[in-house]
Amino acid sequence: MRNLIDWLFKRRQPPPKSALTAQQACTIAEQAVAGSEWAGLMTLATLMVEDERLVWVIGTAARGAGMSVTIDDFTGLVIRCEQIHGR
Repeated sequence: MRNLIDWLFKRRQPPPKSALTAQQACTIAEQAVAGSEWAGLMTLATLMVEDERLVWVIGTAARGAGMSVTIDDFTGLVIRCEQIHGR
């Protein structure tokens, strides 16, 4: 029961404060994909918790295929770049 109460309480807490803004994260992602077909298209920014740390996931607004760049919020370093394949 205690685990359930702790889990519910954690869900109600406000999101942690981000070190980077969405615009800064998009700029870092643009630099990571510079020279590729995805340059200039990295516009969708989402702040998430991954492995107990804050990360920005920046993606393209393309249908079928696209690119996703994950950035550590604290350091500003790119964790991974993944091309997303469509059907």
